[in-house]
Amino acid sequence: MKKLNFSSVNISDLEKIVNLKLINNLSYFNDWFDFNYNLSEHENIFLEKTLKKLEAENRFRVGEFSEEEIKMKFISLILNELSFVGNGYKDWYERQIKANINGVIFNGTTDFIVASGEFEPKNPFFFIQAFKKSFKASNPIGQILAEMMVAIELNKNNNLMRGAFIYGSIWQFIVLEKVENLSYKYAISESFDSFKLIDLKKIYKNLIAVKNLYCEQK
Repeated sequence: MKKLNFSSVNISDLEKIVNLKLINNLSYFNDWFDFNYNLSEHENIFLEKTLKKLEAENRFRVGEFSEEEIKMKFISLILNELSFVGNGYKDWYERQIKANINGVIFNGTTDFIVASGEFEPKNPFFFIQAFKKSFKASNPIGQILAEMMVAIELNKNNNLMRGAFIYGSIWQFIVLEKVENLSYKYAISESFDSFKLIDLKKIYKNLIAVKNLYCEQK
């Protein structure tokens, strides 16, 4: 049986296995991004301090960061502040997931997932994948789509999965929907530059929305 690892899969690989369609429609994100949430004074201060520290130390180096440096110097600070731990879900790092999709075993290690489970992730709800240097250096879309397809197979009650991918300071969010057997459609959000305070606050609020709207066992 053929096997594909997340780290090496690309869009062309996926298109040979499933029907995959990009939807150029940002309305897919309306319910998610329009979530009504006002940042607290503490959250505003945290984001401002985090950004100032990042800019002072790293603004001219971020393009040369390794994947682990991106995670540790910035992404981990945001995720720890958010605390993706709640009723029936929690955050998981560097965990392996796999599933059989159309006779192909997809497997690999995820950077970050929110999922149910006590000692290992079971039903995933949300993904974040970080990539070093630039979008061109390591195209993330095929990889995160493969991870999200596996998540849909594992979470039998949910045909729609959400995630985010990060390259350098840029965040983009992604939605994948399984419309029928072996057919999927996906949408990609506009870019958010985490070195801009207004964008960083939007990123933070979008992640808050994930906790409140989507991270529960149905």
